[in-house]
Amino acid sequence: MDLADLNKDNFVAHYTSLDTAVRYILPAYKIRVSSVGILNDPYENTADWIQSEATLGFNFDFQKSVSLSKIKQKAINHIKVFSTTAFEEQSDNYDITKHIYCRPRMWAQYGDNHKGVCLIFDKNELEKAFSLLNPIAIKSNKVDYPPFMESTDCNIDPSKFRSILNDPHELYEALNHNYIMEHRFFRKHSDWKNENEYRWLLFMEQMDDVYVYCEKALKAIVFGCDVPQSYYSSLKYYGIPTYSLLFMSGKYSVDSCK
Repeated sequence: MDLADLNKDNFVAHYTSLDTAVRYILPAYKIRVSSVGILNDPYENTADWIQSEATLGFNFDFQKSVSLSKIKQKAINHIKVFSTTAFEEQSDNYDITKHIYCRPRMWAQYGDNHKGVCLIFDKNELEKAFSLLNPIAIKSNKVDYPPFMESTDCNIDPSKFRSILNDPHELYEALNHNYIMEHRFFRKHSDWKNENEYRWLLFMEQMDDVYVYCEKALKAIVFGCDVPQSYYSSLKYYGIPTYSLLFMSGKYSVDSCK
């Protein structure tokens, strides 16, 4: 299999450290899907967008304010996200830095400065795997990077606080009224656009992290430029095609691990 064959629209890439891949993902073929609270953008990792008139201005009610705080915390924990890098239309075989497995910023920010790995997944198989988790809702799409980020607040009726706190299904319906939740989590500031992100957003009944079985979805592993060759053979046991990135004479290249 030529790695270039995996630089197509139905494949996505997930950059991570070598330690995470070898110790946690590959032994059980499971990837962790955490809450949006771990994201590194305050636009996404806080719940300030969830509001209620009962906690604002002259309508302030202390008890309802406490309930709203609990709703916000629940929301952050129920909403899970898994992020990947998507195929870019302008990709070509002459400049592989546009390929999903060779994005310099992604290697620096998520791939442990080329000491990590890039996992390539079949997007459709990954969608099936997420569906098996039986989420209350699952959404997947490319992230949009508009030049202006308008407000997308969700105003919750205080009369529904109690039922929302006791039923995650009602919480989802309240948060995604008029698709506010989708609108918020599939739009990011334009400064992030080079990530070309494709993400899965899951609303789960459980609040702790979930793990998705990904053996059918995982199609290839790419080592960063600074991973010692001694590690190459360590993953042959899994029977997954492995490749290594090289940087010579000011240019990236990729080779199959022998």
